[in-house]
Amino acid sequence: MLQQLRRDVVGAAPLAVVLGGAIGTFVTQWLLEPLRLSTPFALETTTLANVQIVAPLVVNLIWIGCCVPQRVQLAGRIQPSVGRHLLGARVATAMLGSLLLLPYFLLAVVLASVLLSPRPDLSEQLPLFLGTLTPERLGSAMVRTAVFAAASACLAHAIGKQSRRHPERLPNLISLAIVCCALGVVALEALWLTVLPPAALGLP
Repeated sequence: MLQQLRRDVVGAAPLAVVLGGAIGTFVTQWLLEPLRLSTPFALETTTLANVQIVAPLVVNLIWIGCCVPQRVQLAGRIQPSVGRHLLGARVATAMLGSLLLLPYFLLAVVLASVLLSPRPDLSEQLPLFLGTLTPERLGSAMVRTAVFAAASACLAHAIGKQSRRHPERLPNLISLAIVCCALGVVALEALWLTVLPPAALGLP
C-alpha cells in the first residue's frame, strides 16, 4: 500500500505543480491586467477560487490521468475472491494520494501568484494567503478531494474487472475508465457546489 502510494504521488506531483503554476499565473494575470484589480484582492481571489472550486477538481483529474490506467490493470489481474478485500486498500490509497497532491497544487498556485505580482514580496503577501486558507475552506477542499478520489478508484476497479474475461480489451477499458472517472468527478463537483455551495457552509 505504501509503495503504491509513493508511486502515485511521485508520478503525479510534477504535473500538479505545473498545472498549479499555470492556473495561478493565468488567474492572477487576468485579474491584474484586464480587470485591473488591486494586487491584494487579486491574490486573495486567486487563492480563494482555487481552494473552494478548482483544486479538488483539478487534483482529481491529475490523479485520474496518472494513476487510473494502472488501477485498471491491477483490477484485471486480481482474483475475484481477493478483489473485495483489496478494493478497500485501493480506495484508501487513492484518497491519501489525492490529499498529498493537494498541497503541491496549492503551493504552486500561491508561488505563481506571488511571482507574478508587481512587487513579489513573500513576507508581505504571505499573510494574504494565510488569511484566505481558513480551516473551514481547507477542510471542505480536503473532503471533496478525498470523496472524488474514492469514487474514481471504485469506478476504475469496476471497469478493470471486465478485463479478466476479455484481456484483449484492456486498452479500451483504460480509455473508458479515464473518461468515466473524469466525467464522474466533474459531475460530483457540480452536484457538490449545487447542493452545498460555499455560502451554505458559512464560507464567504
